[in-house]
Amino acid sequence: MSFPNIPDVSPAIDINRDEIINLLLASIAFEELGLAHIINSEGEKIQFVLGTLEGQTPPVPPTIAELLEINRSVEQTLRSVIKNQMLLQFKLEDVLEIPGESTTTTSTSTTTTTTQTTTTTTTTESTTTTTTESTTTTTESTTTTTESTTTTTESTTTTTTESTTTTSTESTTTTTTPARVCDCGIQDGSSGSGTVPNQLGVDTRFIGGTANIQDPSICDGCGTGADDNLAYQVNNGGTTLRATAQLDTIEIQCPDPFIADPTPANPNTIIISGTADVTFTDPPASPITGTAAFIYTFNDGGTGPNADSFSIDLVSTTDELNHYSGVVSLNGNITIIDCPITVGSINSAGYCSACQKRNRL
Repeated sequence: MSFPNIPDVSPAIDINRDEIINLLLASIAFEELGLAHIINSEGEKIQFVLGTLEGQTPPVPPTIAELLEINRSVEQTLRSVIKNQMLLQFKLEDVLEIPGESTTTTSTSTTTTTTQTTTTTTTTESTTTTTTESTTTTTESTTTTTESTTTTTESTTTTTTESTTTTSTESTTTTTTPARVCDCGIQDGSSGSGTVPNQLGVDTRFIGGTANIQDPSICDGCGTGADDNLAYQVNNGGTTLRATAQLDTIEIQCPDPFIADPTPANPNTIIISGTADVTFTDPPASPITGTAAFIYTFNDGGTGPNADSFSIDLVSTTDELNHYSGVVSLNGNITIIDCPITVGSINSAGYCSACQKRNRL
């Protein structure tokens, strides 16, 4: 199988933001296609060894030891595929958050009000005339003509009022993280430690060291409490690695069916995945911190010494924070609980007080 490529891409290309996003999504799809081919080839490998691959039969039937070795080889390859898929998931989430070139238009409305008042001219004109005439025998006089003209008044008043009102509308989008529904969980008080085994794929820095699960509590009481905790620490000499889960990121896969009385040969298994804050310390060098995707596998084999076990796989873009513990046999107790088959309400802590089963293995 050749390495996937995207044609017609050279340093001289001129593309816009939307085309860049489409190319990134296409690259993720091509990488997933490559991983699918790898998974298919691993399946054909097992079919060939078992003699079930159509048209091909192994020349010599394999022994039990050879079958176990093939199984370990396939497991290691699939583990690497899963790590790559987790990194592709991070890449996909980052690409989907890149804003495109879409334009948002905010409309502005303008209202203009004009008021005009006109007071019209008023003209008043008055004329008064008085005439007095008096005659005597000896004297004649003619007196007086008085004429008065009064008033012409003219006034004009004009009032103009203008007002302009501008209204802007702005929208805000709020993203809320959906609440997690608990179908099963790990009971409060569970804890334990064990020795990191020398197994295929185990972090060689910690083989023979001590791995601790520090009071894990996930959906205790099916989510009635807000005191969840999931932390892991491994030590070997002076070298230490610690991972603390970001509780709002975790997803849970529950045992199906749930076993009321589990045993080491027939345990209840719960798988918890998410993102963790990780610190690696190797004195005298300074601590290295960052985040990693994690997958926990807890096996509850009931009561008794070494009845329970767990493993953790950490995948990070920082090499020092990558880690696989192997399957650690616990000196302690992990109790996996099952939630009732009823629907309840989400409480203020973001958990369900009585939950419906889902996400089964």
